[in-house]
Amino acid sequence: MTTQSFPLVSPEALEESDLGLQQLFQSFLPTSANPFQRNYFSGLFQPTFQQYLGQLGSQVRQGQDPTLTFTNFLTNQFNPGRALLRMSGAESGRTAGPTLFNYFQ
Repeated sequence: MTTQSFPLVSPEALEESDLGLQQLFQSFLPTSANPFQRNYFSGLFQPTFQQYLGQLGSQVRQGQDPTLTFTNFLTNQFNPGRALLRMSGAESGRTAGPTLFNYFQ
């Protein structure tokens, strides 16, 4: 049986393609997330990337070279734990369900 080796890819190389950016984002997510959390995290890539682009725009507007990388942005600005705190009950699977609803009618 032969094993296939994969070349090591630097974060800089990942930042050169859309798929690489998404893979880079996924690498910052907790591996212990439950299915509801994984589903929630999958929807966070685009807003997180938009925040990153906003930071780059701020650098340009201030007359600086846009040197912020997506890796540095995720390292310093993205907090998956904080993102989970913003997750609603319906997204987390922790809703009261119909029994509680019927009780208060």
